[in-house]
Amino acid sequence: MIKKDESVEITWKNGETTLLPNLWLRDNCACDLCRNTQTTEKLFQLAQVDVNLMPETVDLIEDELHLLWPDGHRSVYEGSAIRALTIPQTTHLRLWSSEFRPQQFDY
Repeated sequence: MIKKDESVEITWKNGETTLLPNLWLRDNCACDLCRNTQTTEKLFQLAQVDVNLMPETVDLIEDELHLLWPDGHRSVYEGSAIRALTIPQTTHLRLWSSEFRPQQFDY
């Protein structure tokens, strides 16, 4: 897992990589302090969050992403929920053979 200036990059056990922007993570916290448990309505305004927000700590424990924010708030995200909302960034490498020649086009 890599903590970057604007995002967190997670490599899951299956090799898939997910890049999650810090503001997206903070905006999607589903804890009782951030969401109304009955309506799932957000209880804070993202506009009140620093645009340069970075988590203090990032941990992948089992299949959960745990973040500690500078204001002391803790967010926990289930891996299955994150993967359901994001497009996997799996890299499929294919080696070129010695006979490979790039296509040529007439302009």
